[in-house]
Amino acid sequence: MTRTTIPLTEEEDIPGVKLLDALDRFNSCLSGEGYEWIGPPNPESGADAPENNMDYFRALTTCNSRTGISTVFQEFQASRTGLDPDEIEQQNEDFIDLTDCLRRKGWEIPELTPDENGLLTPAGGMASADDDFDTNQVRDCAGEIALEREEAEEG
Repeated sequence: MTRTTIPLTEEEDIPGVKLLDALDRFNSCLSGEGYEWIGPPNPESGADAPENNMDYFRALTTCNSRTGISTVFQEFQASRTGLDPDEIEQQNEDFIDLTDCLRRKGWEIPELTPDENGLLTPAGGMASADDDFDTNQVRDCAGEIALEREEAEEG
């Protein structure tokens, strides 16, 4: 069987792929600073909450500056606005396929609900079996889905 891959330059232009890459760099940076992602600072949690620790906040700021994750996330969000109904339908089908694959890998993903643009999102986030967000598993599923679709088109 011959497998076709997306050329890297083309793949780098996909907002979701850019976000996964930035997330990998951001998490690696946080780890290098001695932290893991526990969420954004939240004043409602109180000053003693781990996410409000000043050193953690400095690590977040440093890693955002190094990786540009906030800009990449904004670009990803912008890519999901102004879509026509066919594009929304396709993105929703893609996301359903992705979540089905991730669930088979043990991910906890709550019910998908439409956002203000009609795009499906998991209510409350999603995490792999080890309570993490494993970007490699997301990439694996995306690759499996692409191959299944390619094989379906060919045969």
